[in-house]
Amino acid sequence: HVNLAQPDQMVAMVFYLEALGFTRDPFEPENISTMWVNIGTQQIYVPTMETPQVFDGHIGITIPSVEKLITRLKKTENHPRLKKTRFQWKVKDTFPKNLVPPYHLNKVVHVTCPWGNKFRFYSRNTNNNNDMCHDVPSWDVGILYVLRHCQPNTIQTISQHYQYYFDTPVFYEQPGKVHIIVGPWQRLIYKEKQNFDNSNYSGYHVAFYVNQFSKSYKKFEENDLLFKKHRFNDKC
Repeated sequence: HVNLAQPDQMVAMVFYLEALGFTRDPFEPENISTMWVNIGTQQIYVPTMETPQVFDGHIGITIPSVEKLITRLKKTENHPRLKKTRFQWKVKDTFPKNLVPPYHLNKVVHVTCPWGNKFRFYSRNTNNNNDMCHDVPSWDVGILYVLRHCQPNTIQTISQHYQYYFDTPVFYEQPGKVHIIVGPWQRLIYKEKQNFDNSNYSGYHVAFYVNQFSKSYKKFEENDLLFKKHRFNDKC
């Protein structure tokens, strides 16, 4: 999941549920302090916080139909709760082929949430019958990748971190940009950015599954890199 706190649950509901067409997790209690937004088998956690968490980069999501998304965005773009926010959207007909699996349509929808978080939406090309391709997921809704910017000359260190602690495969798309495989058809992408300023980090986080949890846990513990969150009783 990706955790993105924001200050207004009503605005968040209009954006994630009405504009984007996602649903709330039915197994979590409905309240005005937190919302769990289902995106296939992944989620975006939307807790309430006075200062919104804004992600430096963007999140790539696959959906069944970009055309239906465009229809919803047109219907909600003038919603009173979205006015005077940073919400906006646009459609592009091309995108870098190496960012997403090749079976996706060229059309991509760029959406900015009311607080400035950026999303890119893709849908599957149903005319591509190459179902034996190793890069074809078994789902049509889900988070494909999370792209986060980082400081110049840090890509090697970042990739080595994931390789050592999680045994994750990595590949370099180009100098200054690395893809880290964190699940079937899912990636963390780090891209170096000139004048990157991490002092604005607002506390957002990304969670992913680990194959050999105890092995990774031990490595973190040996290097004193575990932390204890106040709302949990055990280390995490």
